[in-house]
Amino acid sequence: MKRIIVVTVALAFVLLSAGAALAGIKDSKHDMRTHMSSAATGGYDEVCVYCHTPHSASTAAQLWNHSVASTPTYTVYGSATMNATMGQPGAGSLLCLGCHDGTVAVDSMVNSPNLGAVGGFNNTTVSSATKKIISAGANFGTDLSNDHPVGFAFDNGLFVADGTLNDPASIGTTSVRLISGQVECATCHDAHNTVTMPFLRSTNQGSQMCLVCHNK
Repeated sequence: MKRIIVVTVALAFVLLSAGAALAGIKDSKHDMRTHMSSAATGGYDEVCVYCHTPHSASTAAQLWNHSVASTPTYTVYGSATMNATMGQPGAGSLLCLGCHDGTVAVDSMVNSPNLGAVGGFNNTTVSSATKKIISAGANFGTDLSNDHPVGFAFDNGLFVADGTLNDPASIGTTSVRLISGQVECATCHDAHNTVTMPFLRSTNQGSQMCLVCHNK
């Protein structure tokens, strides 16, 4: 009986979490239904499917459904005053760039919705001949040299060498987070958070979020 109660509570938590995530995406700029014509989507009207699927998901992330087949080499940020060792964007950024670098169609999915195929889901990649970009301003391309750097380790060595950064050990106590010890897109952004736009993890009023990492 106790086990049934625990399982029921856990399931309720998952459903509530999914509901909250849906509420954050619905009618936001990440609701792809607002960018795609009915003809382009095959007539389906789903919010979460562009990123997530309950079955046959990619292992790239939690129940991930968007194609991550394209792996371009990015031009990364560089500066004479930067002490970090730059690398290519990591997993916490590639999920975002799967749509935002313009190399993969927004509707390119691992597991397309049920469009009436016998047996339910038709496990084929759906991709438009023309790449669909979320919006011109959100299409970063593969040149990230004029964007905040991602794909580098923010560790104690960088903290000591730089002198203008806060101790990375303190970041875990804030809404900003390191992804496997690195600064990535998901360090500052949460795709489901429409409270502090543009999908920021917290408000940046008075540079509040910037000052989590930078001390000046």
